[in-house]
Amino acid sequence: MSEPDTDYFSSLRSEKHMSLTTFRRNGEPVATPIWFAEVAGCLYVRTAGHFKKLERIAEDPSVTVAPCTENGEVTGAVLTGVARILSDSDPVIEAADAALDRKYPDERPAMTQLLADNGWPGIYVEVRAPAAS
Repeated sequence: MSEPDTDYFSSLRSEKHMSLTTFRRNGEPVATPIWFAEVAGCLYVRTAGHFKKLERIAEDPSVTVAPCTENGEVTGAVLTGVARILSDSDPVIEAADAALDRKYPDERPAMTQLLADNGWPGIYVEVRAPAAS
């Protein structure tokens, strides 16, 4: 895997929320406002393991991301990306988790507790810039 373009997602760095759009089998887009953090030019999100967006990413890793409001209203440029679901043993999870903790120090504990209380595994997703052609 090539090194990520560390500037590709720079327009999202100061944003609190991003719209992550995945695609159904029929190509219909499904946008979700989500928290994220950047590590070494890649974006990382943590989501509950039962959410359909993970099934869509497994089926088609093409995604788009854009800055958005908490309610999902897109507020800036839409960028394409390639997502992958990380295995529990992926070494980047530690850095991604720390970056999310730094970015959302007040919100993350409650979200982590919600996942634990409901028995939902927290699954990490990495979004990379598309490969240069």
